[in-house]
Amino acid sequence: MKTRMLRDIEVSEVGMGCMAFSHGYGAIPNEKYSIEAIRGAYEAGCTFFDTAEVYGPNLARSQRGHNERIVGKALADVRDDVVIATKLFLDGGFGGTYKRIRKHLDASMDRLQTDFVDLYYLHRMGSTPVEDVAKAMGRLIDEGLIGGWGLSQVDVDVIARAHAVTPLSAVQNIYSMVERDVEDEVIDRAVRGIE
Repeated sequence: MKTRMLRDIEVSEVGMGCMAFSHGYGAIPNEKYSIEAIRGAYEAGCTFFDTAEVYGPNLARSQRGHNERIVGKALADVRDDVVIATKLFLDGGFGGTYKRIRKHLDASMDRLQTDFVDLYYLHRMGSTPVEDVAKAMGRLIDEGLIGGWGLSQVDVDVIARAHAVTPLSAVQNIYSMVERDVEDEVIDRAVRGIE
């Protein structure tokens, strides 16, 4: 399969979003089926797999990590050959931004059965300034815990502010034939370059 670059992270041209193994599109398949589907994608040449800590049945807080555990089981024995992206949901909490993000990352790495996340996204903007998140992500990159970082569901202002602190590897926004809101600004800016 052809590959593409997300900044300096090489990924297969077709990636696998794993969310539906935990919620979102009808009945949740059993774990065996989910693992076989992920492995089938890998065997077909897919090396880029996307998950998030919040993906679980009904997005219930008690079910967080459901999807990461499935992805971790499916890819454990081929971990060095794949790129795993996951997303954190930074809600309220105590402590500095780095400490809070690190706690989420440690939990995700445990569920994913890895000591490194290739691409770590902030799932949605909250009350924490994006500059603080970017600084913490830069520290995690420097510490060798993540390969790059990204933002999900953001506009060009947020992208520019974050990128000025720690360069982004990716932006993940909803984009389809029926939802093209990001086309004029976000995609145009990405094509022209963020700087």
